Amino acid sequence: MSGRSRSRPTRGRDWLPGRRDVGIASLLGLLVLLAHGLSPIRTSFDSRWTIPTAVSIAYRGDDDLDEYAWPIVEVEGYAVEWRRGRSFSRYPVGPSLLAVPGVLLYDVVARVAGAASVEELVLQGRAAHVEAGVASLVVAVVTVLIFLMARCRELGRGSAAMVALVFAFCTPAWSTASRGLWQHGPSMLTLAAAMALLLLARRHDAWVVAAGLALGLGFLMRPTNAIPLAVLTAYVALRHPWRLPAMAVASGAVVAAFVAWNLQDSGVPLPAYYQAGTQPWPPLSEVPRNLAGHFVSPNRGLLVFSPVVLLAAAGIAMQVRRRTLDALDVALLAVLCGHFALVASFRVWWAGHSFGPRFATDILPVLAWFAMPVVRAIGDLPSHRRRAARAFTALLIAWSFLVHLRAATTWDVWAWNGSPVSIDDRPQRAWDWSDLQILRGLGRDDRR
Repeated sequence: MSGRSRSRPTRGRDWLPGRRDVGIASLLGLLVLLAHGLSPIRTSFDSRWTIPTAVSIAYRGDDDLDEYAWPIVEVEGYAVEWRRGRSFSRYPVGPSLLAVPGVLLYDVVARVAGAASVEELVLQGRAAHVEAGVASLVVAVVTVLIFLMARCRELGRGSAAMVALVFAFCTPAWSTASRGLWQHGPSMLTLAAAMALLLLARRHDAWVVAAGLALGLGFLMRPTNAIPLAVLTAYVALRHPWRLPAMAVASGAVVAAFVAWNLQDSGVPLPAYYQAGTQPWPPLSEVPRNLAGHFVSPNRGLLVFSPVVLLAAAGIAMQVRRRTLDALDVALLAVLCGHFALVASFRVWWAGHSFGPRFATDILPVLAWFAMPVVRAIGDLPSHRRRAARAFTALLIAWSFLVHLRAATTWDVWAWNGSPVSIDDRPQRAWDWSDLQILRGLGRDDRR
């Protein structure tokens, strides 16, 4: 990964993307969209009702699933809850709202081509490719935002593109976020959008209001996004206090509309998924071990599945040592710490039947943010140290890429969750070094 570039250095606070930057960003987005969209593994598990709900919103103006009674029976009501006699997805409505434009666009093309509509595909059980397409588009847009943020943070075009591609292909962005329209991809999108907008606010603080809108939408995607909403609002109160009321109105309007929607649907301000009593919490004594599991357990550890994120840790350490952390860096570090503290407090910290560190997916834009200064610093090292740093980084990238390539192209690693016994029944398997999810299907003993 090169820290130098022939492109003219940027100037941080005053930088805006030029034509070449927009062109490169567009190519990166298209590459990610195609590669992720064509990856064969699709995991429409908990997200199976995201597209049906989007169809219901688009054409009937509600988010219930009453028109899908037979598909609900076929899956024995999995991931469905009933409110006032109506059926709904038990998961947040935000990803479905995000999918509505994709559903409408698909139906326009399908009508011209004489193909089945999305609703027809849903009823036939063939809508997985629509979900995967929307999810891949979400990751592609986040990749573009990562590239543009890296350019704003004074990385050359080559280095910025490499950071964006590592994000897209060496992290759960590939193995989780684009395999289905789970909550995680939309969460990444709203967080990355807020981060980019807060960078633009350094040039013109009116962008803070748009950041508030993105953060409010993030809460609709996943309740854990209350953390960046609270922390980054506090950052704005410190750095842009005169814009705080407008930002609060923007984010508050989104949340208020969400509350009003829920009151109409079920008579309560928040659905069950958002209510603390519905989430079982482990004893406090288990939280440190759970936290360690998110980072170093052999079958759920972020550093095992994506060791390239060590660059983010190095970036944080470097900025602390050099005392170059600014207020936004501190706020994003607080978001990072708050997120992992929260997910370590979940009883099902291993994230059920998933691949590797699923709960780390939402926070990937922040990890990319902190990797950026270290990538730039590598290019400034003396030649012998620079070669060694690049070689080490290349090894981290290669391992991370191969790990997530497997999850995007083979069911073997996904089958690990249920054999020889479900990880939900025996969560100790997350710590089993003798049966690695990453290697499932490569050896003779596949534990089936």
